[in-house]
Amino acid sequence: MPAGAEAAREPVPAAAPAVSPRLALALAIAATSTGSLFVRLADAPPLAKSFWRCGLCTAVLVLFGWRTLRADLARIGGRELRLALLSGLALMAGVKKESATA
Repeated sequence: MPAGAEAAREPVPAAAPAVSPRLALALAIAATSTGSLFVRLADAPPLAKSFWRCGLCTAVLVLFGWRTLRADLARIGGRELRLALLSGLALMAGVKKESATA
């Protein structure tokens, strides 16, 4: 095996996190604890509440984890991507069905 092929298999050391994990955990707990208050006060249908909670949370998580996310997305194969999209569609259909019966 060529020397270059062996070097490519060596693990790459992980970079230090940009934000303290304890600070991130504290912010996540605070956001989760106070989120229900805002949902209760919102005068919107359940499906709209669910959409905005998931959408805003996704935007915040993408901002914090963009570098890692890009590397992980590059490694995802077509089958895994299709399964992830299918599970998202199933979740959306379940939320819509439940909100229609409520």
